[in-house]
Amino acid sequence: MAAAHTCTSVLDLVRAVVVVSRVGEARYVPVGLNLSAAVRRCSNCAVEHTGASGEALFVQTAVITDIHANIEALTVVLQDIETRGADEIVCLGDLVGYNANPNECVEEIRNRQIPCVMGNHDAVACGIEEPWGFNEVARHAAIWTRETLTEDNITFLRETPQNQRVENEFIGVHGSPQDRDMYLFSWAEVYAQFQYLDAFGAKSCFFGHTHFPGIYNEEGLCSGDEKGRFALNNGNRYFINPGSVGQPRDNNPRAAYLLYDTDALIVRFIRLEYDISKASDKIMRSGLPKFLADRLVLGR
Repeated sequence: MAAAHTCTSVLDLVRAVVVVSRVGEARYVPVGLNLSAAVRRCSNCAVEHTGASGEALFVQTAVITDIHANIEALTVVLQDIETRGADEIVCLGDLVGYNANPNECVEEIRNRQIPCVMGNHDAVACGIEEPWGFNEVARHAAIWTRETLTEDNITFLRETPQNQRVENEFIGVHGSPQDRDMYLFSWAEVYAQFQYLDAFGAKSCFFGHTHFPGIYNEEGLCSGDEKGRFALNNGNRYFINPGSVGQPRDNNPRAAYLLYDTDALIVRFIRLEYDISKASDKIMRSGLPKFLADRLVLGR
C-alpha cells in the first residue's frame, strides 16, 4: 500500500484523508461522519477516486452469502466486486439450494479460493444432515441438489468450516454463532447472541441465512444513509447481514452483498440488477418447483 497523502480540497470540506490502495483507487477516511462530503473527488492528486459508476470507492472486504446456486446473480456480484477493487471476499455459506446451477456456483468459489463457511443447505446437499426440517419446496430442491452435485463439489462443501475470521474483530457465520440454522430476524434475537462473541475472540459478527440485509448494535436496528452506507462506531459491537446474493427476500429482487472498509470503519450495502429471467427459466427447465422461479422475480 502506498503512503497516505493529504488532499487539501477535501480537507476544506471534512478534513478527510485519502489512502491510496494497492489497486490504484482510494479509501476515504472521514474525520467526522459526514459521508456525503467525504466521498467527493480530490482534484489535487492524480488518482481517479471513482469506479465505473462514478462513485467514490472505499473498499477492502466484500462479504457475500446465500448464493443458492444462482450463477447469474453470483457472476454479476463478483464482477462488481472486481470493479470496485476489493482486497478479499468472504462467503457466509449456502452456496447451493433452490436454484439450478449448484456445481457452477461451488466451482466459482473453489476456483477463486474464497474463504467460506457451511450453510444449512450446504450441509444437507453434501449429506452431513438430512432435510427433515425443510418445507416441501426446500426439501425437493435439496434432494435435487444432492443428486446433481459432483463428488468434488460435495467434498468441498463437507470440508467448509462453521465460521471464518473476517479481518481482526469480526467472526463470519451462517445463521448465528450458536447454530448455522438459527434465524436472527429481530433485534431481540440478535441481542441474545452478543454474549457468544467472546468465545470466538470476536467483537462483532457477519451473518446470513435470513436473506434480509441489516445491521444491529446492542441498542437496536441501525440505518445507513441514502446510498446504503453506515459508519461503525469503534466502541460498539455489531451483527451485520449483507442480504442474499441468489434469493433476496426483502421485497427487492436485486442481488445483495456488502463492502466493509476496515480503515474507515464503513459498511456499504450493495444491490445489483442481474438476469432474473434467465435464472428463473433454468429453474423451470430443471424440474424444480415453480415457486422458486416466481420468488426470484418478486424478491421475497
